[in-house]
Amino acid sequence: EPDVTVNGATLKMVQAGDGNWYAYIAEAELIADAISFGLFTPGTTSIPNFATSDADALYADAGTSIVRQSKIAENNEAGWPVIQAFDFAVDGSVTITYAKGGNPQSIALTFLDDPDDYASLSLDRSSYPAGADVHMTITSLAHNIDPTDEDSWTYDTSDGTAVYYAFNENGGDGANSGDGIILDLVDLT
Repeated sequence: EPDVTVNGATLKMVQAGDGNWYAYIAEAELIADAISFGLFTPGTTSIPNFATSDADALYADAGTSIVRQSKIAENNEAGWPVIQAFDFAVDGSVTITYAKGGNPQSIALTFLDDPDDYASLSLDRSSYPAGADVHMTITSLAHNIDPTDEDSWTYDTSDGTAVYYAFNENGGDGANSGDGIILDLVDLT
């Protein structure tokens, strides 16, 4: 397994059938606030490859449709895909390091915790006649949940509910037989 760390903490990797190594990471507080699915605590998890992860929390997808197009683990890793959550300091550096033979390769990112700084809404026109369709473009990093596939959101403007992946990209049922997953990411009221 490759020697990869996030701010010095071990990042467990899983090898896929294509020969590449993969890991999914998130900020611990944001993912805990937004998503509720199979939470495991490091060191007590039944996911074999992740028992010694230095992550602050582990989330096993377990069919919740959060990571829909993950690569297939070479050894059919139980619980895969797994999201490893780490605590990041606001406006702080997040350094991911791959300690390969020779000089380690690192990339430093800055963790910004206010997704509103990266959100916008634009309408196709400034006013609408009665019965007109409203075309809007919503840009929001907070709504980019699945790094492997397109995200689908449904909004109920009567009560402010945002539902994730109620429909797939073809309009068919998404998660939970079309009920989707209600995430507390946005207040539409």
